[in-house]
Amino acid sequence: MPFFKKSGNLAIAVDPRKGRSLRLVGSLRHLNRPQKFVVERYFSKWGALYDTRLLPKFLKDAERVNLPLEISDSAEKFYKNEIRRRTVVLRAKLHFAGQKKAGSGLIVIAQQKGDEVSRAIKKVLSTLTDESQQLQNPLQAFKLEELVKLEDGLIEYDESFKRLFPPYMKNRLSLEESSAFFRQIAVRHIPAMLSGELRRVVQEFVDTLHLLRDPLTLDEFERLATEANARVHVTTEAKKLRTYADSVERLIVTNKDTQASDLEDAFKKGVLGVPIRAKLYRFQQKGVAFFLMNKRALLADDMGLGKTIQAITAGVALKRYEGIRRVLVVCPASLKLQWEREIRRFTYESVKVVTGEAKEREYIYETLRRSDAPFFTVINYELTYRDTKHLKEIDWDLLVLDEAQRIKNFRTQTYSAIKSLPNKYVFALSGTPLETELYELYNIINFIMPGILPVNPLRFRERYCEFDAFGKIRGYKNVYEVQKKISAITLRRTKEDTLSELPPVVETPIWLEMDDKQRKIYGEIRLGIRNVLTREQWGELTLKNVMVELMRLREICDSPRIHFPDMKQSPKERELVVLLREQVVHRRAQAIVFTQWTRMAELVAETLEQEKLAFVYLHGGVDTRAREILVRDFQAGKYSIFLSTDAGGVGLNLQAASLVINFDLPWNPAKLDQRVSRAHRLGQAGTVNVINLLMSGTVEENLVRVLEKRKRLFQEVFSAWEEGGKPEQITLEKYLRDTRELVEELLG
Repeated sequence: MPFFKKSGNLAIAVDPRKGRSLRLVGSLRHLNRPQKFVVERYFSKWGALYDTRLLPKFLKDAERVNLPLEISDSAEKFYKNEIRRRTVVLRAKLHFAGQKKAGSGLIVIAQQKGDEVSRAIKKVLSTLTDESQQLQNPLQAFKLEELVKLEDGLIEYDESFKRLFPPYMKNRLSLEESSAFFRQIAVRHIPAMLSGELRRVVQEFVDTLHLLRDPLTLDEFERLATEANARVHVTTEAKKLRTYADSVERLIVTNKDTQASDLEDAFKKGVLGVPIRAKLYRFQQKGVAFFLMNKRALLADDMGLGKTIQAITAGVALKRYEGIRRVLVVCPASLKLQWEREIRRFTYESVKVVTGEAKEREYIYETLRRSDAPFFTVINYELTYRDTKHLKEIDWDLLVLDEAQRIKNFRTQTYSAIKSLPNKYVFALSGTPLETELYELYNIINFIMPGILPVNPLRFRERYCEFDAFGKIRGYKNVYEVQKKISAITLRRTKEDTLSELPPVVETPIWLEMDDKQRKIYGEIRLGIRNVLTREQWGELTLKNVMVELMRLREICDSPRIHFPDMKQSPKERELVVLLREQVVHRRAQAIVFTQWTRMAELVAETLEQEKLAFVYLHGGVDTRAREILVRDFQAGKYSIFLSTDAGGVGLNLQAASLVINFDLPWNPAKLDQRVSRAHRLGQAGTVNVINLLMSGTVEENLVRVLEKRKRLFQEVFSAWEEGGKPEQITLEKYLRDTRELVEELLG
């Protein structure tokens, strides 16, 4: 039966093909937008009602928007029969002498209401009841209700149950694993049947969903409840959940061998040895333990807390204790080099970055299929859907998704590609606050652990989203319920949570690759400097020309638009926008953006204006009075982005900022320290995150390396040149020789 039919009105009828669903028949063309939204909210595009139980609610909404609608007698009869089919009736009675049951005098009976019952609900009944339809324990009435509702069923309470069950629950608590909330301890009770003292204890430890707020408090809660004269029943499953939470909390991760035979042994001993070249903070050790205990989880820490090193360490641990052989890291293209560097820096494992043209990538995939393939493979999201065929042919043990919000839309090619990849374990990383974009979180969680949230996305929308009259999401409801449902596989720490462990400044380099045109311009300038280096004799004029060309190289790394205004934005400019949207717009941080050159600052300002990102701009030409106003407005929170050149940034006090972005690195290391100290100074309450935007395979990469080895010499040579001449204590001959040596190292 086609969905659209030429009819003045819509009609609800029984689907003749399936027999177990209702359909909407008629044309939607004559409906206004609110009417169409009501239809689309309850019916699929094929006209099937998503959930028969929603029929009364649909009819109410249809009446509200004056939707022309007819409902057949057969549809009404079908609805009533379907409700009976899904309904379980609970009855209760007191047992007689000689019929002693677990439950101290009360018997609870669970019966289907209709002549037939759905298969899923029938399975629930067979699990919890005996041949006479009696629950094995009256306390299981709570679990039965929970399981029946999870199977889209309904519970009806008989008068006998309403009369006998509440007195039975007087001052009684049952702690068991929840069926509706993954790895949560449910505290079964009837609040009205608790004494005042016991009610106060319950309110302190138990939330509004009747879940224990923290599984680690199970023993203390049981003790205090018992002291308040409660009859407490704790199941074995509940005790296991407390042990699980305790294991994650106390596990120590070290880079020393602990002789643990497997992960279970390591968790029992409380110490896990992982072969890495890093010492993790305590909160990072907990993140590793969280990944290893769950195997499929989401780490949603704030930026700067080391999500990458936690995922890498957990992956290496899985190799050491579980024998996994292949890890696929999927990340934005701009972060591929960053992942490669982190893996090489902190582990002893091999790594391969998937890049290049189609033919080159085919060769890479051939090597990845071999038994001696690299342990880590890094690829960007765009290539996953271009190369899905090749990626599906490889048995990935662990899938790591960095910036996992990239799969928030299940309709995209990226989501379909990621969903199709083989995987045993999944580590998802995202710094986006979960509570602000609830619907976007749905697909990420559904990919990591299907079933924790409603499998049908429309059920999720109905339960947790609020809509305007035109069908757009205008807000969320029952947010705490979602948080509890996903909390067992989601770990989020903010910088405020980790202040006691973090150093005052956390520095993060972001390595980017040049565009083709940018690389060509850079190569031509570099070749020119190389030719000068072949000359045997150097003089002050030669030195000056080389320094000017080196400056041009660095400017090209920032953006060719400094010299070629018609070129497109550089990778640094694009990455800056991404960072500011993520940190300033979504996380409400305040950021300082530094660049050495006024022209580059002007280009950044143009970009920020185009992106409608409000900012203040300070440079050397701003007078003292205007400068004070800019600083005051930023400190007061009127603006969240402070753009500054080095010349303008001297003497600033910007403690309101928690993020410093260095668009480029100055020659003088002391100037870099001065930039950071604008935010990291007396009055700064938290950790300052410093991000350095760097171009891979360029003078910037060599600058970082040379500074680490020869900081003093570098400062003598280049700082002196910037200030107008050689240091007085060095001869011209030595100065020229040192400069030439450093330039050769910088060019690589």
